[in-house]
Amino acid sequence: MLNVIKFAEKKGIEKGIEKGIEKGIEQVIMMQLEQRIKNIPSDYRQKIERLGEEQLKKIALNIFNIEKAEDLDPYLNN
Repeated sequence: MLNVIKFAEKKGIEKGIEKGIEKGIEQVIMMQLEQRIKNIPSDYRQKIERLGEEQLKKIALNIFNIEKAEDLDPYLNN
């Protein structure tokens, strides 16, 4: 029984770490976008907050090609 509890605890910790990493990526992308776009519309902010890690990474890789909020549409509408 103790092994089951330790396993569940370990999985919970791993999931928490993954969520923390995803949130960190999101925060960095938001800071970068604020520098490039300035006033990001709230609907775009909300959509970015709902993205998963893979989509966030795609934005990160293409951050220098994003000049206005509409440039985010291909990453947000998938």
